Amino acid sequence: MANACPSLAHLTGKDCICYVFPMPDQHEIKLYLPYLFDALHRARFAGTLKLQEGQIERVVFLHEGQPVQVQSRLQEETLGRVLLDEKKITPEQYQEMLQRIIQTRRPAGEILIAMGVMGPQDVFAALEFQARKRLNNCFKMKDFGFSLEAKPVPPEHLIVHLNIAEVIFSGIRVAYSLDRLLSEFPVDEDTVFMAPQDRTLPPLGPKDERVYRAVKSGTALSRLMKLQPDIKALVTTLYALHALRLIEASGIARPSVRDLELPGLEDDAPVTIPSAEQAAAGPDSEPPAVEPAAEDFSAPTLVDMERFLKVNPLLAEKCLVMGREDHFALLGVSRQERGQGLRAAYFRLLRTYHLQDIDRYYQTIKEREMAHQLLDRATLAYRELDDAQSREAYLASLASRTARSEAAVPVRVRADVEAQKGELFLAAKRFDAAIDAFQQAIAMYPEDPGYHYRLGLGLYHRESAAVPADQPLPESVIEPLLKALTIDPRFSPAHLQLGYFFKRNRAFDRALAHFRKALECDPTCKPAQSESRYLEKEKS
Repeated sequence: MANACPSLAHLTGKDCICYVFPMPDQHEIKLYLPYLFDALHRARFAGTLKLQEGQIERVVFLHEGQPVQVQSRLQEETLGRVLLDEKKITPEQYQEMLQRIIQTRRPAGEILIAMGVMGPQDVFAALEFQARKRLNNCFKMKDFGFSLEAKPVPPEHLIVHLNIAEVIFSGIRVAYSLDRLLSEFPVDEDTVFMAPQDRTLPPLGPKDERVYRAVKSGTALSRLMKLQPDIKALVTTLYALHALRLIEASGIARPSVRDLELPGLEDDAPVTIPSAEQAAAGPDSEPPAVEPAAEDFSAPTLVDMERFLKVNPLLAEKCLVMGREDHFALLGVSRQERGQGLRAAYFRLLRTYHLQDIDRYYQTIKEREMAHQLLDRATLAYRELDDAQSREAYLASLASRTARSEAAVPVRVRADVEAQKGELFLAAKRFDAAIDAFQQAIAMYPEDPGYHYRLGLGLYHRESAAVPADQPLPESVIEPLLKALTIDPRFSPAHLQLGYFFKRNRAFDRALAHFRKALECDPTCKPAQSESRYLEKEKS
């Protein structure tokens, strides 16, 4: 495991791919952490980044390129020590918590709730603060090696969601001295900077955005110091902007990320930068003021987390234990429960935590993230236990006490999970979310006509809500229905829905043909019987 990478070794396992990076030769440019985080974000990498420096090891979990959790074995980064250092618990409470951890093997957060020291909302605020602190501490690692392992991130590890600019700005500000900044980003008073024209600007803090706007088409460091005379703060901002590929700097080579071999990730083409003389010849006026941005990337305190992180206590308590609960405990059923009892338990959990109406019931982004994590986990538990084959494999994994990853779940069951969520969204009239879920189910398992039918159903309801009744629906609505019939010509629900589509578009003969075909495929289909009688009567 090492930094930068002229060559690459792949280690494959059942449900992940591990990339191990050998040390570069003396001519390679070191891939410092700010550049590495930006590369993983651009590649929308999902998995773990393991950083190691001597005996210190941290594991960063990334979801779609965003750091969401950091694991560390350092005593000073444990939840209890963080709370003790922040004076949120006393030394006596800390010692009692340690004793209970040894006795029960339960996580610190759950024990502190049981002790009555903290509420679930306070624990979640502390967990987010801890994750941010560990992430900032990753930037303190100078001579680290690293490895990447591509795999899905378990829902219980989705602790924080930070935009990549916040990660890089905050990490550099917390962990870098001026000497270290200039060793990794060796600028001087004549260095010229340039802002490429094709970059999308992420959310930036007010001071950082002001520096970015000042760069424009070529500005020397000496001129930027008139805008921000604190050289450490200025170089910190410029380094972060350079790592984010928002600016180029003369004489500062960008490390290659080609050897990471991540899909869609390529090195940038070189940008032509004016000379210092050309930059100095430009207008030396004060840059225009910009509207202050909403975000600042200074590291938030635990008090900040507690003030702004509002979480429903019932939801928080469930999400805290969700990672330790097996499928049966999560749904609140015995291991003998099957069929209708299992379904009833699933929908009871949905009602208890308002998972069928997440966006309307929960007010904050954090609550919605947590509710969606619980919905994903509960739906997977229900569908896996409801399928005889996957249920048997899951019970075997429990008996052997081996961890069962999501990738070990049959692809058909994972597709059923997305389809089940689509049904819930459809019932809540969240048509775009339903359509997205059905499309994901189809991507996993395209051979099921039911998924295509449900996608057509979602499109039909979305377009019916948007298109006036006197105007026809677009033909694109029926494409998934026709695909369902290509897979199974006797799939009666698709014929029935095609009948409704043509009736809505006033093509009554075609509607009647599909209602009759639905009856031919399923003589017990009462809606098709009713619609056929009505259209036959109208036709006569």
